[in-house]
Amino acid sequence: MGQHVVKILEGRLPEDQSARPLLPILSKVIGSAPLSLNEDQINLISKRMVDWLRYASLQQGATPASGGFFNPRGKQPGPITEVDGTVATDFFTVLSVGQNYTEDQWLNMQAFSMLRKWLLCYRSDTTSNPNSDDKSEVDGSLVSMVSVTSTSSRLLSPRERLREKAFEYCQRLLEQSNRRALKKTDGELQKACLVEAITIMDIICQQDSSYVYRSLSCLKNLHGRISGDPSGARLLIPIAQFFLNHSETAAVDSEAVYRHLFTKVPAQLFHNLMLAYEFLQFCRQNVGFFTENLDIFRQSTPNLFKFLAWNSPALTIDYTDLLPALLSPENALEMFHLLLDLPCLTAALDTQLRSFECCRSTCKKTSSGSCGGKSPKRFLIIVWAIGEYASVTHDKRCTAEQINTFFDVLEAMLFEITQLRPSASIPKSSPRVIAVLMTALTKLASRSQDLIPRVCLFLSKMKIFIQSPAVSSIYCAEEAEAILTRATELMNLLKMPSVAQFVLRPSSEDLSHQETHLPLLLAMKMTSQLLEGGTGSVPG
Repeated sequence: MGQHVVKILEGRLPEDQSARPLLPILSKVIGSAPLSLNEDQINLISKRMVDWLRYASLQQGATPASGGFFNPRGKQPGPITEVDGTVATDFFTVLSVGQNYTEDQWLNMQAFSMLRKWLLCYRSDTTSNPNSDDKSEVDGSLVSMVSVTSTSSRLLSPRERLREKAFEYCQRLLEQSNRRALKKTDGELQKACLVEAITIMDIICQQDSSYVYRSLSCLKNLHGRISGDPSGARLLIPIAQFFLNHSETAAVDSEAVYRHLFTKVPAQLFHNLMLAYEFLQFCRQNVGFFTENLDIFRQSTPNLFKFLAWNSPALTIDYTDLLPALLSPENALEMFHLLLDLPCLTAALDTQLRSFECCRSTCKKTSSGSCGGKSPKRFLIIVWAIGEYASVTHDKRCTAEQINTFFDVLEAMLFEITQLRPSASIPKSSPRVIAVLMTALTKLASRSQDLIPRVCLFLSKMKIFIQSPAVSSIYCAEEAEAILTRATELMNLLKMPSVAQFVLRPSSEDLSHQETHLPLLLAMKMTSQLLEGGTGSVPG
């Protein structure tokens, strides 16, 4: 069967025939009988895969004709776009978007789906040679540094060229993953393709160490981008596997990658069964390395047991294989108690998950889009608490990075409320909500003064917002004046950052919101009057 498929792919197919049905058959052949193809046939398919991966059209396929004499002529096919809607300027990949796809674009997607299997089955002669590892240890560093520039200057074999184009394809997928997908399904596809791309890059680097240095920077950037995103947790496993395989070659300390994986993922995502399964498979495959070189592996045993407590009995067999590696004379008693306490741990995790769901449902938006629609008072208290207590005065762990994160969220909320929508009705938000949001943003900016220009720009636009016809018809004169007055007072206060930091600092005493509210208003009014020469912008 494999011989027949290759023979068909050797020549040019008639226009009414397609190679698409042949690729699944070829994938099945190389999985079940890889030795059925000879060297020339392997090289031929490698050349074809280069063409399929790299040279697909950037124009969408034509819309199929619906038939009928009086039907209007179909539109000319448009360009392929990226997941964020922009027109694609680089080569086509599986993440490129179109309404209809051409034959070569379908072949591109099919070739990527079988690329990993092909690279694993048909390595180059140099990588299959048992002495190649010794050679790479002798001159690996030198080869790795110079081969990036020398590769293009020499003639590549079909397999080497396929590796090069496959690596470029994976880099392109990493670049496309930085784009914000317009559709949820495209966002899920981004993550799935990233897992496959990182795995393929790992295989390529194992076959040719010169690609390791080209991979490290982009994978480090990707890890930094997704490490705080729970939805991208599956990507952490292939990234950790890559660093485990190649950190010694590149002389890179990857302990931070492992530490984040073993501490954060089990603690926060124990309820994700697919992630738990992949995590344990990763541990089982590398258990020898972990027990000998990684202290965090045994230290994270209580975290790993969260997977078992929540997903038992689905993972019982995996833990049975992993338990001897986790067990040592020093932690035998602790392990015994962990096993006895599994039912209690399951109950505790259930309580934790229920409380999280309750909090999340409380903070959900209503159908009208109002952030505090379900519980306005609770929403106001949360926003006020962020502005009041997100400070190093109350907690030494409250860094500038955390303040910036809070600021970004509150800024997005205020922008959503105050955004002018000429084509739609503007939802009315309470003036108190707007005032509390503005005050909280100003407090955060006084503690991280790089944020002051952003707040001032936002506050300066409040006058335009209030005076627009669409908004003036919603708020009465007193409400509009109250919003504008608060914006003016806060902006005047930020003109003197040191004064703002003093006035808006969190109270060191255990005072209620009502007790601290009045002094804050008096301080803002006094500052405004001083800046405006005593006339003041606050109505009496």
